[in-house]
Amino acid sequence: MERRVIDIAEGKRYLSKRRGSLVVTREPQSEQATETLLPFDEIESIIVHTPRAGYSNGALVELARRGIPLVCCDEYHSPVAWLWPAAGNYEQTRRMAAQVTLSGELRGALWQRILQAKITAQAVLLQETDCEYEPLLETAERIEPGDPLNLEAQAARHYWKELFDDEFRRGARERPPNGLLNYGYAVL
Repeated sequence: MERRVIDIAEGKRYLSKRRGSLVVTREPQSEQATETLLPFDEIESIIVHTPRAGYSNGALVELARRGIPLVCCDEYHSPVAWLWPAAGNYEQTRRMAAQVTLSGELRGALWQRILQAKITAQAVLLQETDCEYEPLLETAERIEPGDPLNLEAQAARHYWKELFDDEFRRGARERPPNGLLNYGYAVL
Protein backbone atom coordinates (compact mmCIF):
# COMPACT_ATOMS: atom_id res chain seq x y z
CA MET A 1 0.00 0.00 0.00
CA GLU A 2 1.28 3.45 -0.90
CA ARG A 3 1.71 5.85 1.99
CA ARG A 4 0.32 9.38 1.68
CA VAL A 5 1.48 12.90 2.46
CA ILE A 6 -1.31 14.53 4.47
CA ASP A 7 -1.72 18.24 3.74
CA ILE A 8 -3.71 20.22 6.30
CA ALA A 9 -4.02 23.59 4.64
CA GLU A 10 -7.01 25.50 5.95
CA GLY A 11 -9.64 25.92 8.59
CA LYS A 12 -9.71 24.87 12.20
CA ARG A 13 -8.40 21.31 12.64
CA TYR A 14 -7.59 19.13 15.62
CA LEU A 15 -5.33 16.07 15.33
CA SER A 16 -5.75 13.28 17.85
CA LYS A 17 -5.23 9.52 18.13
CA ARG A 18 -7.84 6.79 18.24
CA ARG A 19 -6.60 3.20 18.27
CA GLY A 20 -4.40 2.80 15.18
CA SER A 21 -5.55 5.95 13.41
CA LEU A 22 -4.94 9.64 13.30
CA VAL A 23 -8.22 11.51 13.74
CA VAL A 24 -8.46 14.85 11.95
CA THR A 25 -11.43 16.78 13.32
CA ARG A 26 -12.69 19.57 11.11
CA GLU A 27 -14.16 22.57 12.95
CA PRO A 28 -13.91 20.93 16.40
CA GLN A 29 -16.35 22.02 19.11
CA SER A 30 -18.89 23.23 16.56
CA GLU A 31 -22.09 21.80 15.15
CA GLN A 32 -20.33 21.34 11.80
CA ALA A 33 -17.58 19.15 13.32
CA THR A 34 -16.61 16.14 11.20
CA GLU A 35 -13.94 13.50 11.68
CA THR A 36 -11.65 11.79 9.21
CA LEU A 37 -9.75 8.70 10.35
CA LEU A 38 -6.40 8.01 8.70
CA PRO A 39 -4.57 4.79 9.63
CA PHE A 40 -1.05 5.64 10.82
CA ASP A 41 0.29 2.85 8.60
CA GLU A 42 -0.87 4.79 5.53
CA ILE A 43 0.77 8.11 6.47
CA GLU A 44 4.15 9.07 5.02
CA SER A 45 4.24 12.59 6.50
CA ILE A 46 1.99 15.45 7.58
CA ILE A 47 2.30 19.10 6.62
CA VAL A 48 0.22 21.59 8.59
CA HIS A 49 0.03 25.15 7.36
CA THR A 50 -3.21 26.34 8.84
CA PRO A 51 -2.58 28.54 11.89
CA ARG A 52 -5.76 27.13 13.46
CA ALA A 53 -4.52 23.58 14.06
CA GLY A 54 -4.32 21.87 17.43
CA TYR A 55 -2.80 18.55 18.51
CA SER A 56 -3.24 15.99 21.24
CA ASN A 57 -0.13 14.72 22.93
CA GLY A 58 -1.21 11.17 22.07
CA ALA A 59 -1.19 11.99 18.34
CA LEU A 60 2.25 13.62 18.54
CA VAL A 61 3.70 10.71 20.50
CA GLU A 62 2.30 8.15 18.04
CA LEU A 63 3.65 10.08 15.05
CA ALA A 64 7.09 10.21 16.67
CA ARG A 65 7.00 6.50 17.59
CA ARG A 66 6.24 5.61 13.99
CA GLY A 67 8.81 8.01 12.55
CA ILE A 68 6.15 10.02 10.71
CA PRO A 69 7.38 13.59 10.30
CA LEU A 70 5.03 16.44 11.16
CA VAL A 71 6.03 19.72 9.52
CA CYS A 72 4.47 22.90 10.94
CA CYS A 73 4.38 25.95 8.68
CA ASP A 74 3.72 29.61 9.38
CA GLU A 75 1.11 31.82 7.73
CA TYR A 76 3.45 32.21 4.73
CA HIS A 77 3.63 28.41 4.30
CA SER A 78 7.27 28.33 5.33
CA PRO A 79 8.29 25.39 7.53
CA VAL A 80 9.12 26.56 11.06
CA ALA A 81 9.16 23.29 13.05
CA TRP A 82 9.47 19.58 12.51
CA LEU A 83 8.47 16.83 14.93
CA TRP A 84 11.47 14.50 15.09
CA PRO A 85 11.62 11.33 17.23
CA ALA A 86 14.03 11.67 20.13
CA ALA A 87 15.05 8.01 20.13
CA GLY A 88 14.37 4.65 18.64
CA ASN A 89 15.14 5.30 15.01
CA TYR A 90 18.50 3.71 14.30
CA GLU A 91 18.58 4.79 10.64
CA GLN A 92 18.03 8.49 11.40
CA THR A 93 20.62 8.40 14.16
CA ARG A 94 23.12 6.63 11.90
CA ARG A 95 22.64 9.16 9.10
CA MET A 96 22.96 12.17 11.38
CA ALA A 97 26.09 10.75 13.01
CA ALA A 98 27.62 10.11 9.58
CA GLN A 99 26.87 13.68 8.51
CA VAL A 100 28.38 15.15 11.68
CA THR A 101 31.63 13.23 11.22
CA LEU A 102 32.17 14.18 7.56
CA SER A 103 35.48 15.85 6.89
CA GLY A 104 35.34 19.47 5.80
CA GLU A 105 36.86 18.50 2.46
CA LEU A 106 34.23 15.85 1.74
CA ARG A 107 31.43 18.14 2.95
CA GLY A 108 32.61 20.86 0.55
CA ALA A 109 32.88 18.42 -2.36
CA LEU A 110 29.39 17.05 -1.72
CA TRP A 111 27.97 20.57 -1.51
CA GLN A 112 29.66 21.38 -4.82
CA ARG A 113 27.98 18.40 -6.51
CA ILE A 114 24.58 19.23 -5.02
CA LEU A 115 24.78 22.83 -6.23
CA GLN A 116 25.98 21.81 -9.68
CA ALA A 117 23.03 19.41 -10.02
CA LYS A 118 20.57 22.02 -8.74
CA ILE A 119 21.78 24.80 -11.04
CA THR A 120 21.94 22.45 -14.03
CA ALA A 121 18.33 21.38 -13.37
CA GLN A 122 17.33 25.04 -13.21
CA ALA A 123 19.05 25.63 -16.56
CA VAL A 124 17.16 22.72 -18.11
CA LEU A 125 13.84 24.18 -16.94
CA LEU A 126 14.74 27.60 -18.33
CA GLN A 127 15.73 26.02 -21.64
CA GLU A 128 12.39 24.16 -21.81
CA THR A 129 10.53 27.44 -21.23
CA ASP A 130 12.55 29.31 -23.90
CA CYS A 131 14.37 31.46 -21.36
CA GLU A 132 18.05 32.39 -21.23
CA TYR A 133 19.68 29.35 -19.62
CA GLU A 134 23.33 29.40 -20.74
CA PRO A 135 24.56 31.58 -17.84
CA LEU A 136 23.37 28.92 -15.39
CA LEU A 137 25.31 26.18 -17.16
CA GLU A 138 28.42 28.36 -17.04
CA THR A 139 27.84 29.07 -13.35
CA ALA A 140 27.40 25.36 -12.56
CA GLU A 141 30.80 24.63 -14.11
CA ARG A 142 32.45 27.34 -11.98
CA ILE A 143 31.15 26.08 -8.61
CA GLU A 144 34.02 25.17 -6.28
CA PRO A 145 33.86 22.90 -3.21
CA GLY A 146 31.87 24.67 -0.51
CA ASP A 147 30.86 27.46 -2.96
CA PRO A 148 33.13 30.11 -1.40
CA LEU A 149 32.16 32.66 -4.11
CA ASN A 150 28.45 32.17 -3.37
CA LEU A 151 27.70 31.38 -7.00
CA GLU A 152 24.49 29.63 -5.94
CA ALA A 153 22.98 33.01 -4.99
CA GLN A 154 24.07 34.55 -8.30
CA ALA A 155 22.50 31.65 -10.20
CA ALA A 156 19.30 32.00 -8.17
CA ARG A 157 18.98 35.70 -9.05
CA HIS A 158 19.24 34.86 -12.75
CA TYR A 159 16.88 31.87 -12.44
CA TRP A 160 14.04 33.70 -10.68
CA LYS A 161 14.36 36.75 -12.93
CA GLU A 162 14.08 34.58 -16.04
CA LEU A 163 11.31 32.40 -14.66
CA PHE A 164 9.12 35.27 -13.42
CA ASP A 165 10.22 38.90 -13.92
CA ASP A 166 12.74 41.53 -12.80
CA GLU A 167 10.57 42.51 -9.84
CA PHE A 168 10.23 39.00 -8.40
CA ARG A 169 12.00 38.41 -5.07
CA ARG A 170 12.29 35.02 -3.45
CA GLY A 171 11.50 34.95 0.24
CA ALA A 172 9.16 33.61 2.87
CA ARG A 173 7.16 36.83 3.15
CA GLU A 174 7.31 38.02 -0.43
CA ARG A 175 4.48 38.23 -2.97
CA PRO A 176 2.99 35.22 -4.76
CA PRO A 177 3.91 32.65 -5.89
CA ASN A 178 6.32 32.44 -2.92
CA GLY A 179 3.70 30.67 -0.78
CA LEU A 180 3.40 27.91 -3.37
CA LEU A 181 7.17 27.61 -3.65
CA ASN A 182 7.48 27.41 0.14
CA TYR A 183 4.85 24.68 0.18
CA GLY A 184 6.79 22.74 -2.47
CA TYR A 185 9.98 22.99 -0.42
CA ALA A 186 8.11 21.75 2.66
CA VAL A 187 6.89 18.71 0.75
CA LEU A 188 10.38 17.96 -0.54
